[in-house]
Amino acid sequence: MVGLGTLSQGPFLIADDNPDDAFLLRRRLRESGVRAPVHEFRDGRAVMEFLVTLPPDSAAPCILFLDINMPASTGFSVLCWLREKSGFENLPVVIVSGSDDPADIALASSLGADAYLPKTTELSTLGDILAKLSRSSRSAPPFRLPEFVTVGAP
Repeated sequence: MVGLGTLSQGPFLIADDNPDDAFLLRRRLRESGVRAPVHEFRDGRAVMEFLVTLPPDSAAPCILFLDINMPASTGFSVLCWLREKSGFENLPVVIVSGSDDPADIALASSLGADAYLPKTTELSTLGDILAKLSRSSRSAPPFRLPEFVTVGAP
C-alpha cells in the first residue's frame, strides 16, 4: 500500500470512455491503497460539467486520470480547459492512454499534464506516481509533480 497522506482527502476522478479500462484503473487504485471516492466519467464534457458544478464546501478532487480519445471533448481539450480554468489550474492530471505516440506524450507535457501512463502500466508504477504526488513540496492540495513523468515511452 502506498503512503498517500493528504492526497486521499478528495475524490479521485477517472475520465475514460471505455468502462473496462476505467474498471481496471479503479481496481489498481484500490490495490495501491486509495480509499477515497472515485468518480468515473465517459467523456470529457461530463468531467468538465462535474467540476464546474462542485459545491464550494465539497472536497476538491485530488487527481484526474484522463484518457485522450473520448467523445464530446478529448482529453487534450479537457487538459487545456483545466489549465486555463481558475480553481482547477493546479489539479494533477495523469494522462492514461493506449497511445505511445511520442507526439501525444509531448503534447500532454506541453499542455500541463503531470504524467503520461500507458494503459498497460504496472501497479507499482501507479503507486510510485501516487506516492510522488503525496510527497509534493506543497503542504496542502492541490499537488503537482515537479516534473513531467513518462512511463514506457520510446
